[in-house]
Amino acid sequence: MKDHKDLQDRGTKKWTTMMLPEHKEQLKDMWRHEDDQPRPYFDEQQLEEFNKIIFRAYQEKQLVSITYCSADVYCEQNVRETTGNITEIHAQLQMIGIDDTKIHIKDLLDIQLVE
Repeated sequence: MKDHKDLQDRGTKKWTTMMLPEHKEQLKDMWRHEDDQPRPYFDEQQLEEFNKIIFRAYQEKQLVSITYCSADVYCEQNVRETTGNITEIHAQLQMIGIDDTKIHIKDLLDIQLVE
């Protein structure tokens, strides 16, 4: 009798030798984006809290720690963190500047005052 490990299925990988190159690329792309997640949704209360922290840090020249994702695809590899002073606020463009970095408000994942 065969052991359970011997019967383990290799999934779609065993069929790749019989596939067209385009299909192989589609499979690779699918596996590459397997860990992608939808962006977190923030309600109005959380967005208002972000705004309060932004304006307080700007007015009082306090350091902030910001976590953001500016890539189109939200996944762990695309999440960035930066710490610094908010040097500019562009209300029309929905952007803030932290030292030399420009961040869109829609890309924010978290913002905290550094004490």
